[in-house]
Amino acid sequence: MKLRTLSATAAAALLLAGCASHQEESGSDQQAIEKSEASAPQTETFKGTFPCRSCTGIDTTLTIEGDNSTASAGDHTFTLDANYKNHPKTPAAEHYQGSWGALSGTPDDKSAKVIQLTPSEGNDKRDYYFLRVDDNTLELIKPDLHRFENGNALRLKRQ
Repeated sequence: MKLRTLSATAAAALLLAGCASHQEESGSDQQAIEKSEASAPQTETFKGTFPCRSCTGIDTTLTIEGDNSTASAGDHTFTLDANYKNHPKTPAAEHYQGSWGALSGTPDDKSAKVIQLTPSEGNDKRDYYFLRVDDNTLELIKPDLHRFENGNALRLKRQ
């Protein structure tokens, strides 16, 4: 089952918790270096294997850059790669990239954190949603922000 088929019923959601601290500008070189380091993009990479009806699994890697303290959508980017193991038709690996946004709450949990991926490149332009289960785990969820019954099989772990 292609990832884009899965995305027809699923979406990606992720929560990035925390805020970057604000630093005042100063003329000293040391403070300028500290400010530059503090504003460096945050990068998180998650990996896992999703189930597949016609193969032995879909190895999936999601990398997101940026954090909630940046206002520009251009600062919130992602790449998502899916590789099919032992698929009878040997499909090409799928690659998606685009921007992401943080959402708060799901119908079942108002405090849940979700990330919405909006592809600008790739085979499928549908949004994906990942629920942040904890700091190290993301779970693919449906576009209506409900979890799949087999949600544990749709998890990616931080690398």
